[in-house]
Amino acid sequence: MLDRNARLRGYCVRREVVVVNNGPDATEWYVRSMGDNDTHRGRYCATTCSVHALCGMEFMPLPIGWRGHRLALPGQPPDPDQICSGCYRAGVGNPGKPPT
Repeated sequence: MLDRNARLRGYCVRREVVVVNNGPDATEWYVRSMGDNDTHRGRYCATTCSVHALCGMEFMPLPIGWRGHRLALPGQPPDPDQICSGCYRAGVGNPGKPPT
């Protein structure tokens, strides 16, 4: 029979896997709203359920896809006018505007 402390230790053990991705290759595109310049490149944080964009913005992404089951875009944003210029410059190191 386990004593009380042994049982508490068994319940309180936390096993979490933390994956740290660095660099622009580890980021994905997320939609903040359907407006222009509001698709951002960043990393999703499951703890806060928010995206930390390369431009410095933090937001909750809009669910996308047929049933709203995806958070990140499967590739590049289809409309260049949707791309946040700050995220574009930070992601490619280009001081210009997104390609049109």
